[in-house]
Order: sequence, then structure tokens, then C-alpha cells
Amino acid sequence: STRRNKPSSRSLIDTGFDVVNTYVLSQHPELVGAKVTKVSTQIVAGTNYYITYETATAKYHVVVWQKTWENFIQITTFTSSPK
Repeated sequence: STRRNKPSSRSLIDTGFDVVNTYVLSQHPELVGAKVTKVSTQIVAGTNYYITYETATAKYHVVVWQKTWENFIQITTFTSSPK
């Protein structure tokens, strides 16, 4: 018999983050090349991703709401501050 492994929740989060990060970079090209210094998630009606990006001169805080079953993704917060 063949046993199928379910993806771990960690790998699902990583896959979700890849999609979210690609979306953020497409909407805010100034973040291309920025270092992601913090990521956390919150399960709501979907998932909120709290992401901190840092460039040489600024820190950006981004919140992205994703509902994969609806093919929905939206930046709900985007703030920046000088380093």
C-alpha cells in the first residue's frame, strides 16, 4: 500500500508566505532586495501575515490578508519609518 504524507502546517505556512511575499513585492517594488526580518501569522477568516522588511535606509511593516479558498489577497496595512 502507498502511504501519502500530508504537508506539514509549517510547509503550508512557508508556501503561503511565498505567495504573500511575491504579491507584496509586486505592489511595492521598493521592497525588492529588502531583507525580511520578521514574519508572524494570525488565523482569522483567512490568514493575516505580519511582515517586517528592512532596507539600508528604512523599515517597512506590512499586513497582508489572504483567503486561499477565495483566491483573495490584500495589503491591509503598509507603513514605513526611517532606520
